[in-house]
Amino acid sequence: AGGDGGAGGDGGGAGGDGGGAGGDGGPAEEWDSPSELRETLNGQLNNIGTVCAFMCSLAGAAYVDPPEESLCYGNQWTNVGLVVQWCSMGFFFLAISATVILAQDMSGVPDDLLVGYLRDSQIIHAVPNVCTLSGLTLVALGYGIDINERLGCGDGDGIPLSLIGTPLFPVTVLGYFYLTKFRRKQLGAKHDRTLGRAWFSTWDDHWQYA
Repeated sequence: AGGDGGAGGDGGGAGGDGGGAGGDGGPAEEWDSPSELRETLNGQLNNIGTVCAFMCSLAGAAYVDPPEESLCYGNQWTNVGLVVQWCSMGFFFLAISATVILAQDMSGVPDDLLVGYLRDSQIIHAVPNVCTLSGLTLVALGYGIDINERLGCGDGDGIPLSLIGTPLFPVTVLGYFYLTKFRRKQLGAKHDRTLGRAWFSTWDDHWQYA
């Protein structure tokens, strides 16, 4: 009986070793569960959809109410501005549609297959982000044209100051976007982990060093 008790002790030790192995494997799975990852991605998709819906309405405001008289470069540039705004709304529409499709797609994947499926679908999951950034760039450009034609060229010498200035807004957004990626990369280097590699599917960095 005492020997059996010793065996029980060995079993306990084995359990302890298993716990240690689980601890070693911890960095490979930062998420508590695939359900947590699913919830995080759904939240990101909702945020993108909300932002794109707002920006689409903003672009539509300039599209449906063009300037009555073109004061900078003439009606031709007003038409160019309308096309640019229309394209921006198209990108926002694609981004909104993609968020709905991706959320629906994830709901059809069970938890035990979710991580592998998402890692094989990173390009698809980048579509809403790419479309959003493209739409932001075009809506800024379109508003620059619109302001020039409503108010005239700012310095009186035919230089479209608004057209030059408004693209600085999306450039700032892209710069901020790159800054966060760079800081993640620095954090990974500090703790000997591979972070800051993904541009859009940032959640994938949790498994890059697995």
